[in-house]
Amino acid sequence: MTMTAILFAGDDEDVVESSVRHNLHHVDAVFVVGIDSRDRTGEIVGKIAAEGLPVAWTAAPGESTRRSFAAAALRHLAGQEAVRHIVILGADTFIEGPPTALRDAVLCAPDAVHLLPRRLRVPTEGDDWSEADPYLRLTHTRMMEFDQRFVAVIPRVRFAEAPIHPGGLFGEADLPDAAVVEDLEALQLPIRNACQLPGIVAARVRELALDSAAGLPDRRERVRFWMRMGEIVRDRPLLAPERLREAAASYEAQDPVPLAEDRPHPFTGHAIRYPADSAIGLDRANAMIEDIHRTSATRIREALRV
Repeated sequence: MTMTAILFAGDDEDVVESSVRHNLHHVDAVFVVGIDSRDRTGEIVGKIAAEGLPVAWTAAPGESTRRSFAAAALRHLAGQEAVRHIVILGADTFIEGPPTALRDAVLCAPDAVHLLPRRLRVPTEGDDWSEADPYLRLTHTRMMEFDQRFVAVIPRVRFAEAPIHPGGLFGEADLPDAAVVEDLEALQLPIRNACQLPGIVAARVRELALDSAAGLPDRRERVRFWMRMGEIVRDRPLLAPERLREAAASYEAQDPVPLAEDRPHPFTGHAIRYPADSAIGLDRANAMIEDIHRTSATRIREALRV
């Protein structure tokens, strides 16, 4: 049995090494795909591969999206008999739980779809912002998620029918006969660095504004929340730890869901050998901030009038 994780990464040099090393305890190989990544993410993945670990890097061509590349990867891997299962993750997603749980579940039902509940780790002002590894730094989760989402583990026999959402994750709600794997979950780490912060703000503002304009359940309060986060990232520079701490404090204070302490559970030897260069990415982060205020303002106004 070979279980392969397709790990999408874009300007994720601060987390990709931690994620790859951690997730290799749960899967047999990791294939990292760079989507518009302009920092040292690919270089770091190359260094991990040079250690002999089963990890590889490729940059998605041209204007590829996560959705289009995920579909292309499925078609490609369907021709490789050794690949029996696929799980698609973000670079900031960590499978959490006993290292044998996923393999045991798959062995018991090799042709079934297995689901891992996704939870969000929320940054707080009290986090140790001197800690370079986001997995070790972020120690709180929401007590309740706004939307229950899953990461799906897809068996070879389901490759052709697996729907893929625009974010590049499998459409877990559309997969019949899927079973949740006990004792496992997928933890996602937001608001980690200067590039990722404005990126997630822009994405959430657009997503929620379009949802509201389309008449989906009232999410105006969430739009207002991300609009306020957009105001926070307007101030620069964002690379300074104190600015990230300030943004995290606002995130914690404005998020309406109570938090619970949820300490990480690293495997033995968990460590970062190739730390991120904090000087890289400032121009990229600033460009994202400009994009938020240039292209999202109209959508925000429209959504708040709904």
